[in-house]
Amino acid sequence: MIFDVKNLAENIRELRMQNNLSQRSFGEKFGVSQKEVSHWETGFRVVPTAILVKICLEFDITPNEIFGKL
Repeated sequence: MIFDVKNLAENIRELRMQNNLSQRSFGEKFGVSQKEVSHWETGFRVVPTAILVKICLEFDITPNEIFGKL
């Protein structure tokens, strides 16, 4: 599957902000640090698949939504 890392990064940030979560609290939900969330949101690192699944379940969204437009 080919996807746009920038779009994924923007969607992670948008999802976090829509739910009024800091990077730290978002990271705590998924067992990662604030710095890791920051790396995801800037596109420096890609969110691991297992965590993407947890994010989708937690926020009741589909993988297509997180990779596309929210």
